[in-house]
Amino acid sequence: MAIKQNRKTVEPKPELPYKTGALKRMPFKPESLLTASELPGLRDSVPKHGTAQRLRQSAVLRQQEQHGNAFVQRFLEHDTGMVQRKKKKASGKSEGKGPGKINNAKEEFYDVSGATLDEISPQLRPFDGHASETYTALTIKGKVKPTKTEDDTYQVKVKWIIVDGVVRMPRWTDYAAACPAAQAEWDRFMRLLRQHEQEAHVNVSASFVKELGEADTVITGETMADIQDNLVAKQEELGARLQAIHDGCDHGVGLDAILHPDNGRCEDE
Repeated sequence: MAIKQNRKTVEPKPELPYKTGALKRMPFKPESLLTASELPGLRDSVPKHGTAQRLRQSAVLRQQEQHGNAFVQRFLEHDTGMVQRKKKKASGKSEGKGPGKINNAKEEFYDVSGATLDEISPQLRPFDGHASETYTALTIKGKVKPTKTEDDTYQVKVKWIIVDGVVRMPRWTDYAAACPAAQAEWDRFMRLLRQHEQEAHVNVSASFVKELGEADTVITGETMADIQDNLVAKQEELGARLQAIHDGCDHGVGLDAILHPDNGRCEDE
């Protein structure tokens, strides 16, 4: 319905279309990054590290003048011990998650437990029988600003983007207590699992929207309401096309992103 403003009839502007998730689940059997100079506040943070180091050196000199070398030595040993404990605590957080990290998507984990790979293998099916899944949301960047053409219709050029990427993977809670052979097989599996999710799903989603042409980015309509409807319809169409790409992959078989308990037998098994 038209809205009257300042004696002119103005069509209501369309709202942003809702986010459509492109959900991909990987069966268990078988199975554009910012540069450093572009990161917000990086240039401001660099000098601070140097300043902190100088302040620490000044503090050590003051302690030396007031209490002597023996006190300073104890101060430094205490400081070094704190750093070592912090590093040890931080490294323990990654146990059971495997090596590497997904780029351009958030990692989330569900826990599996057991002393051996045979015990955890049946637990790797939490998503309707699947071991992991990648979720990406397809939406548009910025505001929708349709323009009126010479033939009294409307059109708008939009930029489709991928947001809210999440990769859900298993975390072996008893990894630290497992034998080296089991740890090695788990790390191999998780490394290839990440590689598959990154290459076949996260990267593919980003490439998909980047390569869209005018047929998918220029939306037309007789009215503003048509623009809104056509935007939503195009979003659903693109979501279905992206989902088909996800479903059509080899699910990590080519990389052998499959856990093989036989390769992780301990000597006492």
